[in-house]
Amino acid sequence: MDGNVDNHWLEENIHHGFEFFEPMGDTLLEDGQMAIPDHSEEWYHDRGHHELLQTRRCMSGVLESLLPFMMWSIGLSVVQRMIWRTDMYVYFLYREHLRDCLVSALGLFLLWSNASIYQPYAFVIYFWISFSALFLLNRSPNKGHYVSAVTFVYVVLTQIYFEDVQFTAFRGSLMIVSMKMISLAYDTKEISMMEMPSIMAYLFNPSTLLFGPFNTIEQYRHAKRRCQKFCIKSFLLHFVTCLKYLAFAILFVTYSSCIVDQIPTFFNEPKLGHYTTAQAFRSSQYFVGYFSLFTALIGGFGENDVHTTHWTSVEWPRSLTEVVVHWNLPMHGFLHKYIYQKTRLNFGHFPAMLSTFLASSLLHGFNFQLTAVLLSLGFYAYVESSLRKHLASKLSACVESRNCDPQCAHRHRKWSFLSVTVNLVFVFLNIFHLAYLGAPFQQIEAQRYGYSWKHTLSVWEKDWQYSSHILSIILLFLSIILSF
Repeated sequence: MDGNVDNHWLEENIHHGFEFFEPMGDTLLEDGQMAIPDHSEEWYHDRGHHELLQTRRCMSGVLESLLPFMMWSIGLSVVQRMIWRTDMYVYFLYREHLRDCLVSALGLFLLWSNASIYQPYAFVIYFWISFSALFLLNRSPNKGHYVSAVTFVYVVLTQIYFEDVQFTAFRGSLMIVSMKMISLAYDTKEISMMEMPSIMAYLFNPSTLLFGPFNTIEQYRHAKRRCQKFCIKSFLLHFVTCLKYLAFAILFVTYSSCIVDQIPTFFNEPKLGHYTTAQAFRSSQYFVGYFSLFTALIGGFGENDVHTTHWTSVEWPRSLTEVVVHWNLPMHGFLHKYIYQKTRLNFGHFPAMLSTFLASSLLHGFNFQLTAVLLSLGFYAYVESSLRKHLASKLSACVESRNCDPQCAHRHRKWSFLSVTVNLVFVFLNIFHLAYLGAPFQQIEAQRYGYSWKHTLSVWEKDWQYSSHILSIILLFLSIILSF
């Protein structure tokens, strides 16, 4: 489950937003206490009405606390799109360099306008170090490996230098910039100093700087060329698509912050809290994914250039392999192309898997809980994939981790009773695994400072008795037995 951008910024801003939030509406008094309306006491104490008022207050607070930052991101992304379109009307020798400088300046301004969170000098220092390494190793066929090593060392040193609460706040954005630089080192054969403005604009363009999504240098250049063409019909369709993703983002941040925690109380089922805790964490990640997609689209990227997440494949997990892929599409694509494939080419499958998880952990900034979750998810996905492959062979049924080809030779096809039953068993088993893995992500204060290993293990031990890990080990032995 490769994270795109951490949820800590989101949680911290919402948390601070409530500190100065003044309740609105006729049902609330100046001191924040609930006013008793002119109805019977039985009506007022109705649980549904009370929770509706609480939800409305929460939604107002969340949107009020996020609105300033969202407006800055949206506004600068629109300006970026306007700068890209000026090439249609402005002609002089260095217009391309000027546009790149203006776009990168917008991104740096966005960092400095949130300097208390994003520590902009950490990004500038990383750019100069990584660009210098890229330029010095310009003609080396292994410059991608060296830039990757420089990046990983820099992230580790940055984590050591900054306090936990500071590093946790901006590590997601640093991860996006790092991924761009690593991909650039692998994708370019040779660069010159004259390309530095273009590279800065690629790394620091405001539409993908803070939340992502990750994109390659070729996708970035395609987005710039795309902005030179204008069609009123395409523009209107693009605008509607942007609004759709913004609506998704607002829906998920409202759900994760104001609604999901009330579900166990509403159904009077405390055990639902384990599931909703994990779902709240995932929903805040969907907000990050869809809002980043929205800013990328209004900044000039096309819908085919960038993708973020498929939340339905995560919430209804046919397999954990699909969860790993669809949780964060850009991160998965980056790790597969630039880490897994590059390592597998020289060292084989197993070292490539280990290096992929190690790279993911380092890019996120080493954190025991995140590393434990990533490694557990990788182990679970491997066990499930192996077991379902053997089951598909033994039962001659379409029950593998990935959907079978329409022309497969299995006797029991996708919609047969046997295939549907087995696949449903794995869906509910995977929901259980996701609830287990997401359970430690529950304390807002801990999210701001980073989770300790004691917190993670205590949640899995006291609340779950390590049941998910134990079950996966049992399934591993079952898979080994079925292989004979």
